[in-house]
This record gives sequence, structure tokens and C-alpha cells, in this order.
Amino acid sequence: MSKKVLILMSDTSGGHRVSAEAIKATFNEQFGDKYQVFVTDLWTDHMLRPFNQLPRSYNFLVKYDPLWRMTYYAFVPRVVHQSNFAATSAFIARKVAKGLMKYQPDIIISVHPLMKHVPLTYLEVQGDLKEDYIYYCCNGFIFHKLITMCYCPLEEVARRALNAGFQLSQIKVFGLPVRPSFVKLVCPKVELRKELEMKGHLPAVLLMGGGEGMGPIEGTTRALADKRLGEPIGQVLVICGRNKKLVDRLNSVDWKIPVQKCGICCREGMREILKITKRVGEWFGPRQDELKVMSQNAIRLAKPDVVFKIVHDMHQLLRQRSFVPPA
Repeated sequence: MSKKVLILMSDTSGGHRVSAEAIKATFNEQFGDKYQVFVTDLWTDHMLRPFNQLPRSYNFLVKYDPLWRMTYYAFVPRVVHQSNFAATSAFIARKVAKGLMKYQPDIIISVHPLMKHVPLTYLEVQGDLKEDYIYYCCNGFIFHKLITMCYCPLEEVARRALNAGFQLSQIKVFGLPVRPSFVKLVCPKVELRKELEMKGHLPAVLLMGGGEGMGPIEGTTRALADKRLGEPIGQVLVICGRNKKLVDRLNSVDWKIPVQKCGICCREGMREILKITKRVGEWFGPRQDELKVMSQNAIRLAKPDVVFKIVHDMHQLLRQRSFVPPA
């Protein structure tokens, strides 16, 4: 009989869903029908108002940087966020239980800071928390004492976990999980550029603002165009957010440089545009050697197999407790 994996995430920016989908895809690719994997947003899918509006509230906050910072730092003190989570847990405990038990999971993985405290607190109070079947995957800075295993993207995060009271046995540093498809070989760059209708001989600037389109994407694109980056030193490739109105505006511009839009482009803003365009101009001009060194360093530091390590580690943990047969 296959075992059930429940991955908890929330659509407060696209990175959390991407991590969840990467782990799900890897379980499916590596173990097939040995596992049933479910991805759910516990807040949106299983809560009543106002808690089910959390992702929408976040999307509003990220458009106003001072408001986002104020909200974030207000909840950083341990005494604040612990009391807040305790009060929230008591208020929505029944909904949390219904949401979790709908899936009857053998293992629970969290890829979002707000997907740990409330479920774990409820399970602890109810006496349903069993160390041998609850595992949380953490890629954030908010920790909980009941997490069995915390998979950290960086040594700095691991140090923060230790400072929060974790034991070394609870921590592993692998990196951030990416989809298995990113590990596979792709066709040569020349062919990819043809497919994307890019200019084959020009270096490219890649602009992206995450799933919610954070940052001054439109303004930066216009500034790069004003710098006449395409005569003949560069081109711009703009990657997806969720702003359909903006992609229409970008499509309506008669760009003086090659500009390709993949999917839906990101939100407008005014954060350090001049610094960005100045630096890009230098990288494509007198500081080309610096760009080459950074590219080599990025390749050297890349960890494309992280998601396989995380998933196989979870599989081994369950095997040790005789929950699943060998792969």
C-alpha cells in the first residue's frame, strides 16, 4: 500500500509552491506509486475568513515596501509570534484538524514558515504528534521545537536553527529544492534562443520578480531601453508574474531593443532602477570579465540535485521506521 505525503504551502509568493511542486515531482519520479503526494494551502483551502485571505493580504503588502517591512518586523520577536500563533491555533484548531485528517498523511512536509506552528501545536495538544511520522521541511527562518527534521538551504539558516534550540540531529543543509526538470540536459543555447525568438549574437538580461511580480520590472525594462542596450550590446528577457494588465502595456511599447515576454510580466515599481541599469551597462561593457567570473561562480555553487537528496533522505527516515519497503 502506498504511503501518503502531505506538503503544506501557501501562495504568498511563488517560491513556496515551486518548492512544494519540486518535492512532489521528485517523489513521483523516484518512487512512483509507493507514495501519494498532496499539496495544499492549509489557509486558503481549509480556513474561514479572515484566515483564508492570508495570501491575498500578502500580495497587497508586497506592493508597499514600508508596510511589508513594518508587518514583518512587528512579528519577528519570539514573544509576539509565539503568542499570536498560540491564539490562532486555539481559534482554528477544528479547521486545522479537518484539513490535515482529510489526507490521513504518513508524513507532513512544510515549505512555508506559517505552515508549521499552528498544525504542530494542534497535534501536540491532541496527542496525535508521533515523532516517527511527522517530518517538516523548512526553508525559512521561523522554527518550531517539534520539527523532526529541518532541511536548510544555507549554513546560516542552520546556525539560526541551532540558536533557536534545535539539535544537530534535527538539521541537514542541502540547499533549495528545484524541479527535477531543471537538472536534465536541455538543447544547446543556440537552439533555445531561436525557440524564444531571441537575438543569437547578443548577451541577455533576465528580469523576474517572483510569482507575485515584486520589484520594478516595467520601469527597469524601460530604463534599459533608454540606455539603448540593444545597440548592439544586449537584449532583455522578461519572466512571469501574474499581472495581465502589465503584459498588455509591455506589448504595446515599440521597444528600441529586443524585448521578449515569457508568460505574464511583473509589476511596476521604483526600486533602485538606475543602479540596475548602470550595473548592467558596465557588465556588458568595460566590466565583462567580472560578469564571466560571477557566471563561473554561480555554476560552481549550483546544487541541482538538492531535491533528490531531500526526498531520498525522507524515504530513508521512513524506512528506518519500517513504514515503506526499499526503493
